[in-house]
Amino acid sequence: MVQQLNKPSLKQKVNFFRLLSVSQNAGLGIRESLISIKKSETHKGFREILEDLIVSLTEGASLAQALQDHNYFFHSDEIELVQSAQVTGNMTSVLGQIADELENTQEINQKISKAMTYPTMVLLMAI
Repeated sequence: MVQQLNKPSLKQKVNFFRLLSVSQNAGLGIRESLISIKKSETHKGFREILEDLIVSLTEGASLAQALQDHNYFFHSDEIELVQSAQVTGNMTSVLGQIADELENTQEINQKISKAMTYPTMVLLMAI
């Protein structure tokens, strides 16, 4: 329950995958990338997730295994894509594709919210 209350937003997840992709493309290791992302993160709950990911990687877990520990935030399809990227060696492109898909989801959610504003206002005025 506490995890759900302090759950980071979709925007933060998009930024996470985008920054991870960029840092991988720049040649940083996964652990170093996470440390860098954590330094700039302001959301307390997401900093805790990043810290847990760093600890898991330090203990020898793969990124996919570390993400699995936070399956309330990272969806199974994202975890499976990361796992397949680790096997095939195309982590940078897969992380970028995950970020792109999450951005599309974010845009659709915003459009739905905007589309629902007018009917909601009309309904409230009718009451």
